[in-house]
Formats: sequence, C-alpha cells, structure tokens
Amino acid sequence: MIRRIDRNLAALDLAALEIVQHSARQTLVEIAPYLERLHSGRADLQAFQLDGLLFYAVELVEGVLVDPALPAGFDDTAHQQRDDVQRARWWKRPFIECSAWDGPYGLEASHRAGQVALAQFSPALATQDVDEFIAMRRAHWFGAWPDGVRYEVRCIDGTAPDRATSWGTFVLMAEALDCAVHRWRC
Repeated sequence: MIRRIDRNLAALDLAALEIVQHSARQTLVEIAPYLERLHSGRADLQAFQLDGLLFYAVELVEGVLVDPALPAGFDDTAHQQRDDVQRARWWKRPFIECSAWDGPYGLEASHRAGQVALAQFSPALATQDVDEFIAMRRAHWFGAWPDGVRYEVRCIDGTAPDRATSWGTFVLMAEALDCAVHRWRC
C-alpha cells in the first residue's frame, strides 16, 4: 500500500530512508501483476501465486504459467534495462504461450481483423478474397499444428539480449511442459 510521506526526505536518516525505499519497492512488486493483466487486454486470466508472487495467466500447470500476462515491452527491452521487479518476477521463469487458430484470441480472428484494418488504410494492399486468404492460412497452420494449437516455451534466461528466449515449439502441451520443467529435454 502506498503511504504518503509529507516530510523532507533529505532530512531523514539512513534507516528511515531504507524504510521508505523498501515501502516503495514493495508497492511496485504489488502493482506489477495488475499492470501486466491490464496490458494483456485479455479477459480470460486467473490469479495464481508462485514463489509468493501474484501472476495472471490462463492456467497454471505443474508450476508453469500458461499464457501469462506479461509486462509492457517484455519482448523489446534489453535485460540490463529491466527493472528489479521485472527481473525478480520473470528471470529464469519459463512459461508457455499457446497460439491457436480458433477462438477470440486465435489466429483466424487476428488475420481477419488485420485484413479489415488493411482494407481501411490501404485497400490496394488488402487481400481481395479474404475467405480464400483465410482458408490458405488455415491449411498452412493445420499442416504444421494438426490440433490447431502451437505451444511455445519461452523464458528470460539471458540467451537473447532483449526478449524471452524461445526454448522450442511443440504440438502437444505435454511436450511443452516437459521442456519447461526439464530444460535439457527441449
């Protein structure tokens, strides 16, 4: 909880300043999951506790977050520029992202929305037959992911300098979980 301090901080001694610093850090830790949830734009997230920290995700399986809400700029922030709170929450914490063809957050909906937006702003670049375009993309997707879902294990582990590293993509959730739990099997 944020406590207002109406004092001149310069007049405080070291112990008092450390208390203020701890309070501010604790406030940042407490609001981080709510900011992540808001940034995600998803309505299907649940709250989970891991290692004493609150996370929002679609599910938690064997201690691994599935489709978690991530911080803004998660995949385009250099690791040395990540704040202490983000590093404490996400460093070496593998998670699984599911990319599905169907559903409100699926690729078909995304492709259709993309074509509508493209038609509004640059009709010459938009696909003339959207249904044919979608059918072609669908066939390509299901050729690679027969059940219509791709499971990708990702983790900020320092391998990629400014984003989460992909540990692998999988056809089955069980394979992705095995990778997330036992990194060496990816």
